[in-house]
Amino acid sequence: MKPVDTVLFDFGGTLDLPGSHWLDRFLYHYQASGLDLTRQDFDPAFTHASAAAYRRGKLLHSTGLADLVDFLVVTQLRFLISGGPPSFKATLNHPVGEAAFGALQAQICSGFLEQSRRGLKRTGEILRPLARRFKLGIVSNFYGNLETVLKEADMSSIFTAVADSARVGVAKPDRRIFEFALRWLDSDPARSLMIGDSLAKDCAPAKSLGMQTVWLNPGSASTRSDEVDFTISDLSQLAEILP
Repeated sequence: MKPVDTVLFDFGGTLDLPGSHWLDRFLYHYQASGLDLTRQDFDPAFTHASAAAYRRGKLLHSTGLADLVDFLVVTQLRFLISGGPPSFKATLNHPVGEAAFGALQAQICSGFLEQSRRGLKRTGEILRPLARRFKLGIVSNFYGNLETVLKEADMSSIFTAVADSARVGVAKPDRRIFEFALRWLDSDPARSLMIGDSLAKDCAPAKSLGMQTVWLNPGSASTRSDEVDFTISDLSQLAEILP
């Protein structure tokens, strides 16, 4: 590896529960609750809820992780009830639908939050030693409340820069959000490293700026992509890569 003094991270799927995209995590908890949903069934609901959260703007900027997840799940459920597969609509759209809705909402939210909190706790333990050696930052497509989420997780002191797309006004894969974080840290792209779980949104734009890149991919030990310098399956492997 070339010398680096700055390390940037994606957030969702990289820091909160590394290697697990939020769509797949939500789907897992829907399925664990006994609902027969496929990824194809759930994808429109996830996209709709995410768009609704982005439209909330400043209303979400001081929201913690629990309230954010609650908003997303409620919005997903309402979308699925109105336009989801017939089997899902039949489960909830009946005389006791309100009670079933509330129970399902609580189960999905609690499962998702428990995963996130466990993942963030472990990530914090891995990154705190790195924060003493490198300038650390986050570049994330988020809802304006990422700093609040980090504060709740006792991780604020780890990161000097938090480029939250809803605050910055530009989202990955647009290179400008990476440039924003690098300016914040007064860092040279040539001495910076980007770590994320998405080739298209994390590695490709960072590489185009001259950064080195690490792809977090639990399903593979290596990759030949021109956009990737290193591939890891777990964040603990950063100790083997970073000088």
